[in-house]
Amino acid sequence: MEVARVDESEVEDALHAANVDSSVNSVIVCYPIFDAYETTSLSKFCRLTGEYLSRDDKLRDNVSPMKDAEGLGHVYNRPHSDAAYISHPENANDATKEITPCSAEAVMKCLSAVPGVYNEFLPHTKRMDGLTVTIVNRSPLYGHPLAVMLSNEGAEVYSIALSSTYHFKDFKYHKIESELENCIKSSNVVITGVPDPNFSIPGEWIQPQTVSVYVNFNFGKTYS
Repeated sequence: MEVARVDESEVEDALHAANVDSSVNSVIVCYPIFDAYETTSLSKFCRLTGEYLSRDDKLRDNVSPMKDAEGLGHVYNRPHSDAAYISHPENANDATKEITPCSAEAVMKCLSAVPGVYNEFLPHTKRMDGLTVTIVNRSPLYGHPLAVMLSNEGAEVYSIALSSTYHFKDFKYHKIESELENCIKSSNVVITGVPDPNFSIPGEWIQPQTVSVYVNFNFGKTYS
C-alpha cells in the first residue's frame, strides 16, 4: 500500500496517473477534498447545465471502475447515478453484485444475520419485503448507498438528513415532509450514523421488536 499526498490543485492529475498506472491495482480517495461537507443531495448534476454539483462527486466518478476499491463511482455503484428510478440488475446474485461502500455493506451483512429481517431464500428485490427502515444519515459514503441497497432488497426506506427526508419504495424515491419521530416509530429497523456527539433519539420512539443498528461515527450516546 502506498499513500500519496498531493496538493489540492494536483488531485485530479494524480488520480488520472493512478488510473493509467498498471502497477496500481486499486485506488482509495479520502474525502472530502474540495467540498467542506459531504453532500446529502440525491442529485449529482445541475438540471440546467448538466454540471456536477459537487467537485468531490466528479472526482468519485473519475476513479477507474477497474480500480474503484470503495465502490463510490457511478459505473460500479449504479444507484449513485442521478435518476428518479433505482435500477436493480436483472438476474442479480451474490457473485455479480456491484462493489459497494464498506460501511453500507457491513450493515447489510449484519442485517442478513438477524432472523425475520432478511430472507436469503427469496429472490433479490424480495429479501426484505414488508420491512420499513429509517436511516439517519445520507452521506454518499454510507447513508445514501445503504438506502439504495435496502430498497433494492424490497424494504421501504426513510432516508433522513439534517434538512430533508426522502422516501424509497419500489425502486423509486421522492422527497417528503415527515418528522424524524414519525419515521422511527413506523420502522422495523432503525439505523443511525450521525457524526455529532449531541445527537440522540428518545428511547420511547423505538418500538418493541425493532432492530437497531448504531454505526459509531462519534462517541456520543445515540439513544437517550
